[in-house]
Amino acid sequence: MLCKRSSLIVCGAFLFVAWNAILIFVLLGRSPIGQEGKGMQREPGYEEGQRGKEKGNIIQELMRVINAFENELKSQNDILHKIQLHKSLWQERKNGNTAVKSKLNVLEPAPVIIPILVIACNRVTVKRCLDKLLEHRPSAERYPIIVSQDCGHSETASVIASYGSQLTHIKQPDLSDISVPVAHRKFQGYYKISRHYHWALNQVFNSFSYSSVIVVEDDLEVAPDFFEYFTALYPLLKSDPTLWCVSAWNDNGREGFVDPGKSTLLYRTDFFPGLGWMLLKELWLELEPKWPASFWDDWMRHPDQRKDRSCIRPEISRTLTFGRKGVSLEKKKYDEDFEKEVYSAPIVAVEDLKSGKLSGPGPFRVQYSSPESFKALARNLGVMDDLKSGVPRAGYRGVVSFFSRGRRIYIAPPVGWNRKYCRRPVGTHIDPRYTQKFGGGKIMVWGYIQYGGVRELCRVDGNINSLKYQGILAAHYIPNHKRGQILQQGGAPSHTSASTSKFLKAKIKVLQDWPAQSPDMTIIEHVWGKMKEEAWKMKPKNLDELREFCKTAVFAIPDDFINKLFESLPRRMDAVLQTHGNHTQYYFF
Repeated sequence: MLCKRSSLIVCGAFLFVAWNAILIFVLLGRSPIGQEGKGMQREPGYEEGQRGKEKGNIIQELMRVINAFENELKSQNDILHKIQLHKSLWQERKNGNTAVKSKLNVLEPAPVIIPILVIACNRVTVKRCLDKLLEHRPSAERYPIIVSQDCGHSETASVIASYGSQLTHIKQPDLSDISVPVAHRKFQGYYKISRHYHWALNQVFNSFSYSSVIVVEDDLEVAPDFFEYFTALYPLLKSDPTLWCVSAWNDNGREGFVDPGKSTLLYRTDFFPGLGWMLLKELWLELEPKWPASFWDDWMRHPDQRKDRSCIRPEISRTLTFGRKGVSLEKKKYDEDFEKEVYSAPIVAVEDLKSGKLSGPGPFRVQYSSPESFKALARNLGVMDDLKSGVPRAGYRGVVSFFSRGRRIYIAPPVGWNRKYCRRPVGTHIDPRYTQKFGGGKIMVWGYIQYGGVRELCRVDGNINSLKYQGILAAHYIPNHKRGQILQQGGAPSHTSASTSKFLKAKIKVLQDWPAQSPDMTIIEHVWGKMKEEAWKMKPKNLDELREFCKTAVFAIPDDFINKLFESLPRRMDAVLQTHGNHTQYYFF
């Protein structure tokens, strides 16, 4: 029976080729339809042009038929291979080898093809990214590399083209400027990036017809096990509807904040990490019709897109020796184990954690009660402090995990905190533990720092408007302003209003444009963090004491600390350029 089936397949393939060969000869020998036997006359040039056009169409159709035949032949070859495998196994069993029974019951699944989409623009350093991908790629067939280039930059295009058949180079055709709101003119680049992603993902899923893709940008280096990591997690992403992406990035993955002995550790996260991530075609079909005009990554973090789904992220970014080992990431079991691990950890004070006074192997928990207190804790501990749509970066169920001084630390809300990250657990709206405010009120201060240790702090009563802000500058900053200095200020309306701009233009130079999404460039935030930390230690009993303690704390900061902040600016700027103006992990000197 097996031999008969093999013969039928071979005969069918031969007849298919013979029939198409006859068809091609007949078509190439025919005259254009309707031009013979009807007395119609055409100019010789016209007739030859039409005949050439039809031959060109026939050749195109021939190529399509040949490609289809090659695919069919490959499919039939796979079937023949399986038939031969089963034939040999049955023969072994017939000869009395009972060990082949399990082999007969298991069919080896076809290896999944996961393409890599490299988003490129105008950086010739894309070579570094591509070299690493090709160095670690285990199979060109299973992991085809597609480089999608925007910007029309010829030098970058030449670099990509130099790799020849090792990759596929596609170019985003629409290089025109995009009409954006007046307030977003300086964000034109973000609109073009979003347009590029939309086009490139459509090419992968619709033109190339792949069912999944790993997206990396041209400045990302991959680890040796990058491909193994995604291959191992592909079945989980495919089968678990509570997941929508797999990322190779840990936002708090800096040295000293991860456990180097836990390279196999995986987490669920409610925060979309990006920076080397995998999605399925099903997700793209959902997102594509509503893809945003700009800031696509922030849009992905919105609840309307996330729909209560999570991503998988590693303990160690682009991990080493990952993929073969792991933990259970099935949602129900994961949530139970995760909450037990987090909330069985004892609560500790930030001061004890930073001073190294803690004893025991951990883990330990630092508790927050509001978005504001989370930001303060995160800054103090040196981890990413931003939230998108109420979700902390790298967080899951409001919890951020990282490593510090050799121990696992969780920044976590109180027990019972609900999934929407409200300010208190459900049903505790009259519980004084959750309604009491820190210190019974708040104060507003304004300050600045200069290289050399110069600093100033002044009280601000009520809301600050342009006129009040100009008065503060006139009284506290301009008298101490030195020739050649540039003022870097925040983006508050009182700072950027027309009247303030006019007021400053005649007196001092102001840094006008700097990335709004990179607060790491605002070095005074480190001063505010240190001020709050020290003032809190003094335990103020009222607002007057709080105001006084803040001033004491600011002037107690060593001059060397402020000088190092200024000296770190060149390195911070390099980090911002590397992330295209987005958040960096540059929090220290």
